Amino acid sequence: MGRNLMIICLVAVSLLNQHSGKCVTTRSPDRTSCDTKCTYLQSTREANCENRQLSEVPMECNAASYLSLHHNQIERIEPGTFEGFSDLQVLILSNNRIGQVEANTFTGAPKLQVIYLQSNNLEIFDRLALNGTNSDLGVINLSHNNIKDIETGTFQFVIKLRLIVLYNNSLSSLRPGVFDNLRQLTSLQLGRNKLKTLTEFFTHLSQLQMIILSDNQLISVGGVLLLPRITTLDMRNNNLTKIDNLKEETLDRLQVFLLEGNPWKCDCQLETLRLWYSRLDWQGDHRAYIDSPTCYEPPSLAKQPINGMYEGFCPNFNFSFTTDSSKSTKGSFHETNNTPSPDTSKPKSPGKSYLKALVPVILILLALTIVSISSVLKLKCKCDCNHNTTDNRFRHIESIPVRILLSGNRSVEGPVSEINIRQRVSERTS
Repeated sequence: MGRNLMIICLVAVSLLNQHSGKCVTTRSPDRTSCDTKCTYLQSTREANCENRQLSEVPMECNAASYLSLHHNQIERIEPGTFEGFSDLQVLILSNNRIGQVEANTFTGAPKLQVIYLQSNNLEIFDRLALNGTNSDLGVINLSHNNIKDIETGTFQFVIKLRLIVLYNNSLSSLRPGVFDNLRQLTSLQLGRNKLKTLTEFFTHLSQLQMIILSDNQLISVGGVLLLPRITTLDMRNNNLTKIDNLKEETLDRLQVFLLEGNPWKCDCQLETLRLWYSRLDWQGDHRAYIDSPTCYEPPSLAKQPINGMYEGFCPNFNFSFTTDSSKSTKGSFHETNNTPSPDTSKPKSPGKSYLKALVPVILILLALTIVSISSVLKLKCKCDCNHNTTDNRFRHIESIPVRILLSGNRSVEGPVSEINIRQRVSERTS
């Protein structure tokens, strides 16, 4: 009996070994040559080659549509490297040691849509580097490098670009025409460079919505505010004292407008901005995300927040609130001359006709006083009877989500309520 049991166990072990061998042979065809260096998902053709200490692009992964070489040790990509990568759409080369991108580097990958080259040692990006990518490229990220110059014509082959990121480089100027023909560009990030002036680089970029210009050395932003679709503009931490082409209709389009960290000169040229801030506050309009820039000059206004001042910078401006039906929810700015016109009429001495005309005026004022007292008594009675109800003046805006910026970079988000509004008004007036 024991001998038979032993024979059965040996047969079972033999069958298991044969079955295991067959499993290995059926799995092996699923593996590709890319799996020898990366993790390759054949169903989606995604090659993950991150953190592999690779010093070159693995040619074994040329069938991939998504290739991530993030955080490796690649120092140079020779032209022609991507020959045969005919289906490659997303290429991630961030956090390597690449110092230069040469001409025709991406030739052989005509379907590229996204290129990430941030956080390398890039100093040179050749004018013909993008030759061969055709026009499908939509995103290129060159941030956190040491690029000192972008030549005119660099983007001539990729006219469908929607996003260019040049944040945190060493650009001190932009060549004329560097962004020509990029009529689909919607976002341009140039923050943390060494730019000092911007001339008319952007006027033809009709689709541009976002421009990041923070942490430069700008003294002028040229025609940025003339762009018809601009909604996000970050100009923090520059050397700006004024804003060119500052108009009410442009400000009304903005959803994000950041200006802190500049030595603003609070005079007539900034009066339109101050009035716009005042209108947003008065109307409770919080669609625009704003910060709290302060005056640098004149000394009497130094460190005063522009968006919290209700006294004008300029006597030649006045703010009027339009109440007609066509503009029932919007204020408007008007430039006026406050100098009173001389009265050329001769003074008239009071006589009997003057006294007669005064009598009905006194009677009308007396009647209005009586009506007002009566209304106050009725209102008090109504409040006593309904002291737990919310004031009708605030009911229609209780559900509107808003963001209120407070001092010290603090913000409050949530629905407006009667208490929130009254608290905010008291903070402003205290």
